[in-house]
Amino acid sequence: IHLTIRVWDLVIIHGSHVLFWVSLAVLHLQQERVLSAQNEGELYNVITTIGEGLEDENALMDAILKFRISKTTIKQLRQHERKSLSFRVSRETQQNTPKPRSTDHASSHRPEIPSDPQ
Repeated sequence: IHLTIRVWDLVIIHGSHVLFWVSLAVLHLQQERVLSAQNEGELYNVITTIGEGLEDENALMDAILKFRISKTTIKQLRQHERKSLSFRVSRETQQNTPKPRSTDHASSHRPEIPSDPQ
């Protein structure tokens, strides 16, 4: 509980973006477990139990200080990621949308109807 209070102190002093710092610090401290996951199921199990074994509050605080990223940088990274995601979704949508058939192309394969000689 003491660790939780220290994190909340940081949030009160610096703002909610501290939670991003904490997330990066926890991932850094648990990176061996995260990287050892062999599939999505294992990764889910690691992420849902990632806080276990983080009793060393000094190690977490040191890691948090390593990942102190400014609010401005976080906003810039968020905007960049949103643009990138929007581009990927747009490209994927275009690739999965069937292309309409050209009417000119279809009409060029019609057989000619002979005119009535009368």
